[in-house]
Amino acid sequence: MFVNMGPYDLVFRRIEHCEDEGTKELDYHTKLNKVSKTEYAYNGECKIPDNTLLSVSATVYKKMQSGSWGKNYEHRIDNACVELKKYFPEIFKMFTEEYLKVAAECPIPADTYTAENWVVYVNEFPMEELEYGEYKVESVLLRAEERIGCIQLFVDVEEKAAE
Repeated sequence: MFVNMGPYDLVFRRIEHCEDEGTKELDYHTKLNKVSKTEYAYNGECKIPDNTLLSVSATVYKKMQSGSWGKNYEHRIDNACVELKKYFPEIFKMFTEEYLKVAAECPIPADTYTAENWVVYVNEFPMEELEYGEYKVESVLLRAEERIGCIQLFVDVEEKAAE
């Protein structure tokens, strides 16, 4: 079977609430406006809970030719704040310092934060090549094993544009 993959651009499509959001201690109300192919202006608010000992269970689904979503990858991250800061340092710093207006440290202070026209760059990912296609990433925030929030991100992985 031929797999079409290589250097890529991530094209952000949308954020959606999950069907099961648990206790909704993590909650968000967002509107995104496209600025360029890889930049989006975020408007809205996000309620961040005490995140000292939170885990994230992320499941990546790829859209199949039939139109259904096939599970592609699943990963659990314990101590989510520290691990996200480690693997996505630019996004973490941008999120904490530019959007939340707090230091890029863990834990992030629990609060409700508001953003107006915060520009989001979505191309930081620690892999040089990915399989092209449509993806959905469902991230479930857990305290112990209790679901306290959930977010779905929809992105396209496209062949990297010539620079």
